[in-house]
Amino acid sequence: MRKYLYIRVSTKEQNEDRQLALKDKYGLRNSDVFIDKATGKNFDRPAYQNLKVEVQKGDTLIVMSLDRLGRNKEQALEELREFKQRGIRLIVDDLPTTQIELDEKNQLIIEMINNILIEVYTTLAEEELKRTKIRQRQGIDSMPINDNGKRYSKKTGREVGRPNKRENLTTEQERYIKAWINKSIKLSDCIKFSGLSEATLYRIKAKLISKENNSKSKNEI
Repeated sequence: MRKYLYIRVSTKEQNEDRQLALKDKYGLRNSDVFIDKATGKNFDRPAYQNLKVEVQKGDTLIVMSLDRLGRNKEQALEELREFKQRGIRLIVDDLPTTQIELDEKNQLIIEMINNILIEVYTTLAEEELKRTKIRQRQGIDSMPINDNGKRYSKKTGREVGRPNKRENLTTEQERYIKAWINKSIKLSDCIKFSGLSEATLYRIKAKLISKENNSKSKNEI
C-alpha cells in the first residue's frame, strides 16, 4: 500500500511549494507526487489522469484541500465516489483530523473521522447542486414562450432547453423515417438505425402526414 500526493495550482505563476511541503510531512518520494498546473473546472489533467491509473486498492491519496482536487463540485463528487468504490483512502490535509500525529494508535480514529467529514462535504455539495438545479428550473419556467412554443431569454433571445429531436433530424434519419413510412423497412429497423424511440417516430410520422394533407388541401383550392 502506497501513498500519493496530488498537487494542483491554477496558473504557471502560482507556487506549489506550500502543497509540496506535504511530501516531507507524509514521508513521500518524488515519484509519489503528481503536479498539475491547470484550472480545476474539469478533470482532464495529465498528471491527475496518470495518478488515477497509478493508484490501486488500499493506496492513499493525499491532497492539501478538496478544492485542489477540483472546483467543479458535480464532477468532484463523482471522483470521490470512484475512489471510495475502488478502495482508495483519501486524506485531506486541511481537515482537522489530519493534524493529529499519524501513528498506529490514532490511525483508525483519523481515518474514521476523516471519512465522516468527507461524507458531510459530499452531502452538502449534493444538496447545493440540487438547489442550483431547482433555481435554474424556476428561472426557465419564468421565461416567456415564443411562437415555437419554447421558452427564451429576453436578454439574448435564445431558446432554452434540449433541442427538439423532431425538428433537428439528420439527413440519414430522414432517409430511414421515409423508408419506414413507405414500408420499405420495419419499425424495429428504423428505431435501430435512426436512434429514435417508437413514440418519437410516430409523432414525426403524424406531423409529416398532417403537413402533406395540408399541402394537398391548399393545392386543391
